[in-house]
Order: sequence, then C-alpha cells, then structure tokens
Amino acid sequence: MDLSCLVDEFSWGEIATVVMHSPNNRSPGPDGFTNEFYKAFLGVIKNDLQFFFQQLYHHLVDLSGVNQAYISLIPKKDTPLELRDYRPISVVHSLPKPASKVLARRLQIQLPALVHPLQSGFAKGRSIIENFVMAADMVQTAHKRKIPMIVLKLDFQKAFDTVSWACLPSILEARGFPQKWISWVDAILSTASSRVMINGELGEPFQAKRGFRQGDSMSPYLFILVADVLQRLCCQQFEVGNLIHPLGSDRLFPVLQYADDTLMLFQGSIQQATIIKHILSSFSAFSGLHINYHKSTLILICVDGSTTSQIGELFGCPISSFPCTYLGLPLSLHKIKHGLLLPVIHRVDKRLSGWLATFLSSGGRLTLINSVLASIRSYYMACFPWPKESIAKHESLMRGFFWQGKSSTKGGQCLVAWQSVTLPRTSDGLGVRDLAAHNQALLSKFVARVLQFSDVLATNG
Repeated sequence: MDLSCLVDEFSWGEIATVVMHSPNNRSPGPDGFTNEFYKAFLGVIKNDLQFFFQQLYHHLVDLSGVNQAYISLIPKKDTPLELRDYRPISVVHSLPKPASKVLARRLQIQLPALVHPLQSGFAKGRSIIENFVMAADMVQTAHKRKIPMIVLKLDFQKAFDTVSWACLPSILEARGFPQKWISWVDAILSTASSRVMINGELGEPFQAKRGFRQGDSMSPYLFILVADVLQRLCCQQFEVGNLIHPLGSDRLFPVLQYADDTLMLFQGSIQQATIIKHILSSFSAFSGLHINYHKSTLILICVDGSTTSQIGELFGCPISSFPCTYLGLPLSLHKIKHGLLLPVIHRVDKRLSGWLATFLSSGGRLTLINSVLASIRSYYMACFPWPKESIAKHESLMRGFFWQGKSSTKGGQCLVAWQSVTLPRTSDGLGVRDLAAHNQALLSKFVARVLQFSDVLATNG
C-alpha cells in the first residue's frame, strides 16, 4: 500500500482547516492560548504557523519545550485518602495540537485500508452495530446447531495508558509507513512530559515511557494500529490451519474489535483455547497491553463440563452465561425479549423524572422527546427488533411526559390519540417518531448496507 501521501508538504489549507474545526470552549493550556484565539487571529499568526510546520517537516523543531502537560488532581470523593481517589486532568500547550491534528487527518483517510475489517473503532465507514450483529448471529447459530463455541470477552488493563512505545516503530514499518512519518510520531511521543500541580505549585517534570495521551487527535488511530496486531496474529494461525473458524466457515476468523473492546469467538476445544491463550500472551508481551483475566469473561456454548473446567483454569477467567452485555447491548442465544430491555426503559424513565416537566411548555417537552430520548433508544433499535411490549412501554412513558409531565397518563388526559402525534408535521402531526416504524427503518438501513457493501461484518459470519 502506497502511503507516501502521508509525508506530503504541509499545505496552508490543511493547517487552516484543523484550526477552524477545533472545538470551542476548551480550557487553555499552560501558554494561555485557546482555540478561539487561533481562529480569531489566524490571519495574523499565519506566517508563524507555516514556519512551525516547515520546521516540523524538516525535523528542525524541538517540541520538548511546548509538548508538556500540567496535571491537576481532581478529588473523586469528599474525603480523598489515596491516590486512586483523585482523577488526573491534564492541560497541554496549544502549539502541538494543530500538528497532531494534521497528522491524524491524514492517517484517518488511510486507516480503513490499514486495519482489519473486523476492527470497527475509529475507522471511517464502519459501524459498532456490525460487531454486535455478527456476534449475535454467531452465538445464536452455534446454539441452534449445537456447535461447541467459546466466547471470550477481554478486559485490557488501562489500555490507552499501557501501550508500549517500543512496538510502534516496527508496526508502522511493517505496514509500510514512510520513515519521515514515523519520525514525526516519535517526536510527538518521545518529547511529551508532564508536571503535577499540587496546591497551585508545579512539581518537577517527568517523561512518560508508554501510553497515548487521551484527547490527543492521533491517539485512537495509533492505538487501533497496535490492537490490529492481535488480529494479524490470529489470521496467521488461521491461514496455516492451526485455528479453525468456530462455525466451520472459511471467512474471517472472528476477533471482533471496537477500539480496545475485544470479543473472541473460537471452537470449544482445549486445543483451540490453548492456541488462543498463546496468541494473547505473545500479543501482551509485544504491545504492553496486559489482559486482566479476572475481569475478562468466558461464556461457553454446548461445551461439556470437564472441558469447561479445563478452559476456565487455562484462562483464569470467571465463567458466565447468556444473556450478557456486549457493547452496552444485551447479547442472547435467543430473540431479545422485553425483560432484557428493561434497563433501557428504566434509563428513559429516570431521564424523564429528572426533568422539571411542569415548568416546560408542550413545545419544550416535544423537543426533549425528539432529541434526547431518540438518542437513547436509536442505538438499541438499530441492532435488533424490539418486542411489542417494550415499544408500548416506551411510548407510554413518552405519552405521559408529553401530556402530563409524568411517567404515565390516562386516555382522558390526552387531547388527541398518540397515532396523531406521531404523524409528520405536513400531515398535521407533531413529528414524534412512531417507534415500531423507526425500529423497522433502522434495521432496514443495516440490511441495505449489507447488500451494498461486501465487507460489512454480518456477511462474514
């Protein structure tokens, strides 16, 4: 793959674009400059920014003076006694941010072709929904056909904070990154330092040796390049015949990744489990990403008792059962029933009860229903059909909130039928979505995507 475009000369157009697209209302760094300042005075500082990027391009700039973070410790509780009772919040100098954003924008374009198709995190054109749909399809198929399968849900210890920098150059070189681009990344990482503020006083600077700064534009993309190594290791073993697809398919070996959220599905045998454990150990040693097996989860489908005990002892994981939660969604061996959606219903009810509905006009309540509540349910509705009981309960909550500002209402308190409220405004309705139709539309959208794109995850099951 030709990645020479990553090291093109920095143009003023892309520099100005990242500055103008920077979010407002963010805390200033140690230098006191905000994103609003850069936007307002972009014409004034144009020559200075261009000079900085020219120096960076030719490796003539030392970032150590400005690539520093000030860390404030914010108490998590009223009486903090230990270090873990504090949450570290960092502010960084403003100048390295545009450089990181320009590099990140260039990398983002190339990323879908660089990472495995089963990695859906941060890769443009991919969706978290695909991971869930593929996982649900595979576990339900294994259950129906009585195929022994192991589902391993991994928990990485502080994933972004523990990545080894030593592995990054070899990963980038193996993927064909130009040496100049690798040196830019190294300059940004290796010059980073931090100072802790205690009672308003700055401590001595110290340099990080591993991990990516959360909030930095490049961090998520670099992380998934590292996480992609796990996919490659499994692919190697799959191609030589050591690993076997759990459903006997010749399609992609199912390691479902969304950033650091990893779900592995493999045949329910000691032999396959041993190979997977060896791969995970090799990956951890290489990347610095350590797996917390005590917080990871094993779920076994159609696996006999003695094999279950041996596999549990091999991984040292707690053995769980279905239904479980994957990517915040209920993963089950059967169709989703109303009971599994009660947490979503309770979440909506809690959100409604938190609003002072009696002080809101009907228009205000309508806005909240169409915006906030829609965002809560849409993720779930895009993944599986909702039971009629769940839809009825959800609509009951919306109806009560809209007409009475309460969680329920009687028919006589509603001025018009709810079916009229869900009509489009052009048809004299209020434009509230009909949940059954909305659910069907979101599912149809995913089906259309499967038919349009051959690399959608659901086609790999």
